[in-house]
Order: sequence, then structure tokens, then C-alpha cells
Amino acid sequence: MMLELFLNLGCIEAFDCKEFGDLSNIASTYIGIIIGALIGGFISWLIYNRQEKTAVIQKEIQGHILNLEESMKLV
Repeated sequence: MMLELFLNLGCIEAFDCKEFGDLSNIASTYIGIIIGALIGGFISWLIYNRQEKTAVIQKEIQGHILNLEESMKLV
């Protein structure tokens, strides 16, 4: 489906783009797809980075809890 979209928008299959003149819709579509992918990638990276920091903090807290349990068993 994505390949068909690019073939149709790029005037590759059956038409010569020079006959149509105005290709602003094609250009804006390509720019929109590229910018959308960049923004989506950035947001995904932000979410991943935040989850990674949270996982590190949780691991540290878990280590403290295990140390407290061990010290309580000794008492």
C-alpha cells in the first residue's frame, strides 16, 4: 500500500509530471510524511528514555529493599 502511494504521488507509473505543472500537493505530502516520521521518532525516543530512567531508579530501590531484608534477617 505504501509503495502504491509513492508511485501514484510521484507520477512514476503512467504520467509524465512535466505535463501537470503544479506538484505542490505531492511535495507537501512527502514533507508531511517525513516530518511526521521525525516527530514520531522523537516522541518514541523520549518515552523510551524516560522509561529507561524509571527502570534504573526502580532497580536501585529494589536493591535497597533487598539489603534491608537481609539486615533484618541478621537481627
